[in-house]
Parts: sequence; structure tokens; C-alpha cells
Amino acid sequence: MSFIEKHGKLVRELYDISNPIIKYNIDKEWYRKEGISIEHYISFEEEPLNYWLNVYNLKKIHGRKDCTYENSIAKLLDFGLTRENNVFDKLYSYLLEDKHWHQDFSFDGILMKTVKYPFLIRAGYWNNKNVNSFFMNRLEKIEKTIKKYGYVFEGSRKYKDQFVFEFVNQLESLPTIYDLYAYAYYPKNDTNITNRIEKIIEYILDEKYQQIPKKAYIYDSNKKRYYAVGNVYHACMIEGRKLLYLYLLSHFKAIAIRGLMGFINLINH
Repeated sequence: MSFIEKHGKLVRELYDISNPIIKYNIDKEWYRKEGISIEHYISFEEEPLNYWLNVYNLKKIHGRKDCTYENSIAKLLDFGLTRENNVFDKLYSYLLEDKHWHQDFSFDGILMKTVKYPFLIRAGYWNNKNVNSFFMNRLEKIEKTIKKYGYVFEGSRKYKDQFVFEFVNQLESLPTIYDLYAYAYYPKNDTNITNRIEKIIEYILDEKYQQIPKKAYIYDSNKKRYYAVGNVYHACMIEGRKLLYLYLLSHFKAIAIRGLMGFINLINH
């Protein structure tokens, strides 16, 4: 029995009191209606769509403000916009160009690419040559890092008397929250890739991974400086994003295997 068949009455009651954006997402994701677009439900001139379509600052990729790429595109994706919407495509497709992927391999450069790729995958650009190449290369990088370090990734170096990762920045990385987001939305049409991702999910669910401290750093030998990369940056459960974290995990078999108690333990982490 499908979710709609089991809870149809409740869904209809919720639908009746929902705003246009939620109605669109219910029709698209739950009722699987074809040939619909968010423009059929709300005008791009209406709020909050108009705000999020115009707040994006092209020079800001990473940060907490609404105007950054990661916050503006995430909100529009939550509203149901994708590459299929012309206004969305015009706003973000410039990031598919080669120059955004083949330059700057300092920590900053890698971070900006890592921030960009998961949202582009969710938007439907996963098969773009640059996005998919970055995805595949990063997947392999993370696998090699896990194999090399396991859960012993603290180096002998200290910074401000705090934890410093042992990694060679350009070659090694643990799964970040951005990677988890990418894995959740990457199409599951390749069994090999799906299985590789599931192994990484099993890895991050281990308590030893979840204990990455709030304050931790990585050293960029190119720029000779330290960057903060604690549990907020990595794919850890933290107080401020429990719902997002659990929602992303719901896309994987690993969490289903752990069952209800696994979810409860993560929530109480």
C-alpha cells in the first residue's frame, strides 16, 4: 500500500490548508502529477519566490546570508524549482562553465566547488560534464581517505591548541555535509555508485565519526594557513540541522537497516 493510499485523507486535509508552494510539491512528489510547473501555482512576482529569485549575489557562494549561492539556491530548490524552470536555469547555469571547475585548488577553491556541486545535482545538472566529473573524483577521494585513516585522522600538529586533521588538502577529504546532500539527490540508476555511497553513509553513522569536534582545522600548505573544518563542515549530526540531517539520511538503505532506534539515537546525539 502506497503512502497516499494509506494516508490519503490526511494528505487531502493538509493540501486544503497549504500554501501554493506546498501544494505544488505535494502534487509533484506525492501525487506524481505530470506536466505541472510551479508557475501554475504561484507567480514569480509573488513573495517569497520573488525575494529568493532576486536576492542572490553572484559573487557570494558560501556563507550564512540569504544572498549567498548556497542559501538562495537551496531555498528555490525547496520551493520546487529546477533546471526545467527557465528563470532558475538563467540564474545558476553559468556555474556549469569550465572556469568554475578547473581553477584554484587551494582549500578555498576546493571548498567553493564542494559547496556548488550538491545543489546543482539536486537541480538536475548531475550529468553536466563538470559537475559529474567533480562528483566522481570527490567520491574516489573520500573513499581513499576513509581507507587510509579509518577514524584516526587527527595529526600531531595543533592550532590554537585545537584538533588539526592530518590530511593533504588537495588529495584527501572526509565526507562533508555538502557531500551528504549530493549523495541524497544523486540519481540511483547506477548500482555500483549507489553501493559506494551506501558504504560512506555507514561510515559517517559510526559514533567515532560523529565525535569530530566542533573546533577542528585543516592546514593548507599552498597558502600556509589554517581553516576551520569542525563538525559543522563535516557530515555530522549537530543541533541546528537535525531535521535536514535526518531527511538526507532517509534517502539511504543504511539508515533503514539501523531502523527506528538508529534514528532515535541520532536525534538524541
